[in-house]
Formats: sequence, structure tokens, C-alpha cells
Amino acid sequence: MSTPPPSEPSPYRPPAGQDSSSEQDSSSKPEADGEAGAFTRPLSTLSLACLVVANMIGVGVFTTSGFTLDSLHSPTTVVLAWAAAGAIAVLGATCYGGLARQVTESGGEYLFLSRGVHPAAGFMAGWISLVAGFSGAIGLSAVAFAKHMPGGLAEYETTAAIVLIVIFTGVNLIGLRPAAGVQNILVIGKLAVLVVFACYGLGYLVFSPATAEDAAAATVASATTTGVDAWTWGALTSSLMWISFSYAGYNAAVYIAGAARNCQASVPKAMVWGTVGVAVLYVALNAVFVYAAPAEAIALQPEVALIATGFIDPNWLVEALRVVILVSLATSVLAMVQTGPHVYAQMARDGLLPRWLDTSGATPRVGIVVQAAIAIVLVLNSNFLDLLNYLAFLLSVSSAATIGCLFLPAFRGQPGKRPVPLWPWLPLVFVAATLMIAAHAFQFRWETDPNGLVQVLAVLPLGFAVYLWMRLVR
Repeated sequence: MSTPPPSEPSPYRPPAGQDSSSEQDSSSKPEADGEAGAFTRPLSTLSLACLVVANMIGVGVFTTSGFTLDSLHSPTTVVLAWAAAGAIAVLGATCYGGLARQVTESGGEYLFLSRGVHPAAGFMAGWISLVAGFSGAIGLSAVAFAKHMPGGLAEYETTAAIVLIVIFTGVNLIGLRPAAGVQNILVIGKLAVLVVFACYGLGYLVFSPATAEDAAAATVASATTTGVDAWTWGALTSSLMWISFSYAGYNAAVYIAGAARNCQASVPKAMVWGTVGVAVLYVALNAVFVYAAPAEAIALQPEVALIATGFIDPNWLVEALRVVILVSLATSVLAMVQTGPHVYAQMARDGLLPRWLDTSGATPRVGIVVQAAIAIVLVLNSNFLDLLNYLAFLLSVSSAATIGCLFLPAFRGQPGKRPVPLWPWLPLVFVAATLMIAAHAFQFRWETDPNGLVQVLAVLPLGFAVYLWMRLVR
């Protein structure tokens, strides 16, 4: 694939009266990354797809089904929920691809909402990404990595989490291209092992039919014990919220689009195909998890993958899966450390964050260090990390608002040349499904832990105060 010149044009034009100088400057200058002459678009479609996969496959797929099984009381319903959330994620990736074809800069939700709606809307999306989408998620994944370490090493989880963040921060400081090369190798190896594991587990279920019958019988017993005969819409939507959080990252390529070769084609392709592949893998893996073990053994258990695998083979397979989980969490941290600073750099370029977060190269090294420092602080503050679980619905609302930009004149294209297939139905279905899940999840959280939800919502006025301050000091 040939590499286009750094002045790759964008068909996007800001609304009338909006200054476009920052877009032109950021997309046209041949900035260097490492060696002189290496332009700021070093990422191939393969690297972008690996970035998407690495962002998506993290702690959620290995831990969520134990909690969703307790809520939904049926292995089949749990698997269908994973499939439904996967379909929503594919819709989201398709819609983000339609936006990426029109804006060839890095920035993600911040960029689309800032250019299409208002800088304040974009800033709030970027602020949520800074607090939850990247820094907080890096901290959560690093802690999860430490918790999955074998033997007595887990007692040093805080130190291990910080060391992991520091190591991958160092890898990304070397440069975008070498960091992407390391990530590609790890992701491809991880995917190969997970596919083999999924096939092995599904084969075990097929040739051990009693396993599914035992799981179903245990499910009935569990439902009777808890006094719940069937799932409710609140439980379903709350479960979909958790599962959807496991799919977060399907849009990872848009955050770093300014470093992609042939951005208008490679970014949408990487997101859609990466998301489809992960969705199929997720459904297969969770079918193995919820059918291989009795419900009472895995319900409400955070290590559902390891526990379920123990019922398939209690020896070597469990430890092999543990290694895969550790690699998955490590690559997730690597991908988020790589991606997030490009958003902060674009916000700084637009004057909404301090200028020193903007760098002249394809690798925003200052932002990488700042993000790592925030993530480490969050790791040391475990109470705040617990609250980050409630920010999932804020990320969903941010995604819905971003896809809503496809209905605006600046992004919806011309009749006959719409940015996504079946416009406006695809974005409409995604927005409606995402907001419905977020609304039910909000209600469910309000009923179960209103204090925690209020503390999380305080992130919004704090972010708006920062936005007003930056506007004043510009």
C-alpha cells in the first residue's frame, strides 16, 4: 500500500463562520517522528486493526459473564446479550467510519463534536475520555493485570500495575512506529491463541452434552435460591451496559486517524473488520465460559474465565488462559497509552488544553507522560477506580452524541453520497439502542447506589469549569 503525502485532503468543511485554520495546519504539515523525513502517517491498516482489537479485548470479556449470569439467570440469554452488544458495536464502528471518511485528523469524539456541534460539546467528550476513557481505563486494566498474576505475585498488585504503565509508556515514548510494531506482534499472537482456545472449548461442549444440561439445571436452582424467576428489562439493559463497556474501543482508530496511511479508507476498514472479528470471538468465548461450568460456580465471580476453564481442564489449560489474559490486558494498556494522547494534543492545538500537550511530531510524548501520571495516581486511589465503573454510561452517551453528528449538515453528505449505508437508519438505530441502554442503566444505578452515581456526575461540572477557564486564559 503506497503512503499518501502528508497533505492528504479532507472532504470535511466546518460550518460557516467557523475558523478552519487549526484543521488545515494539523493535517498539512509534514511533521517528523523519530528520524527526519518520516512523516506523521506511519500506521497501516493492519496496525490500526490491531489497535482496535487491543483496545477492545481487555478485562471485560474475561470477567463480565459471571455478573450477567447472576442477573439474567440463563446461559443462553447471556450469550445472546453478548451477540446483541456486538451487533451494536459493529453499527457504531460503521457510523464512526462514516465520520472518519470526512475528517482525517486525530481526536475522536472531541473532534467530531467540537467541529460539528460546539467546542464545549467536544471538550466535554474529550474530558470524559481523559478521565474515564483512557487514563481511568489504563488504571483499571493495569490493576486487573496485576490481580491475574499467578501465586504470591498478586499481593504486589499496586506495584505491578504501576510498573506495567511505566514500561508501556517507555515503549510509546520511543516512537509511534516501533510501538505499533510491538503491539502488532502481541495482538496477532494473542488472537491466534484465543481462537484456538475458543475452538477447543466449543469442541468440549459439543462432545460433552451433559455439560449444558448441568449448567441449565444449576441455573434453575440459582434462580430459585435468589427468588428471581426471570430477568427484568432493568437487569438486561444493565447487563448490556457492562457488556457494551467490554466492546469499548471499537472506535479506537479515529483517535489516531491523523497518523494513518490512506486514512479515509484504512480507518473505517480497520474499525469494522476489527469489531466484527472481536464480536464473533467474544460470543464464542462467553459461550464456553457460561456453559462449561455450573451457574453457582461462576455467578458473581470476577475470574469467571479461569473458573470455567477449570471445569474443562483443571491443569495446563487454566494456566495457559491466564497467560493469554495477562497478554490481553497488557496490550490493552499499550494501546490506550498509545491512543489517548493524540486526543489531548488535538485539544491543545485548538486551545482547550495547555499548549505544552501539543507536540510537533506524530508521537505526542508530553501527553503520554501526563496520561501515565494520571493513570498512576488513579491506581493509587482505588476508591476512585471503583467509581470509574459508573462512568460507562457517560461514555455511551458521548458515543451516541458523536454518531448523532451524522444527522448534521456538516457531516451527512449529499443525497446519493451518504457517509454510511442505509442512512439515516443505521445511525438512528445505534443512537436509539445506546441511549435506551444508558437510560435504563442510569435508573438501575440510581436505585442501587445513588451516592456513587452523584459523585461520578460531578465529573461533568468540573469539566465544564475547566473548559470555561481555558476559554478565559486563551
